[in-house]
Amino acid sequence: MIIDDPDNYWVWIRPSKPQRPKAEGIDIKEYLQHFGKWLIFSRNRAYLEELARKLDRYVEEGRIHSVKYNKEPAPFAKGALVMCVYCDDRVREDVWKILQSLGVTRRIWKYERQTFEDWLPGGRLYKKAKEVEKISGKKRAKSSDHSRG
Repeated sequence: MIIDDPDNYWVWIRPSKPQRPKAEGIDIKEYLQHFGKWLIFSRNRAYLEELARKLDRYVEEGRIHSVKYNKEPAPFAKGALVMCVYCDDRVREDVWKILQSLGVTRRIWKYERQTFEDWLPGGRLYKKAKEVEKISGKKRAKSSDHSRG
């Protein structure tokens, strides 16, 4: 099921019915060890929307855990949108074959633990976001100075 909430930064694809986890009782250690996502970058939102429609059935079937893509590029993403195709690393090659069959040719694998680390204070993405925040703040301040004329 594609969920496009206008108040959410992400468009999500999740199963319409809750699915039983493949491994009952998975703990956080196992999650951090095995869970991740294929990252697919594009400047073309229509391409990601079409890919999302095609991936919806695989999410419903339980072959892919979930998918999300952003509606607008992050300020530090150099204009690119990103689609995250979530899965356990023990089935990531199966998920990659699905993506390939749908025409995806370029992708990056990233573990969730790396994403958590990247967004912690001092992490790579945290630093990028803070830098953009500083630049935006300076531009707003400069713009309000000019408006006082």
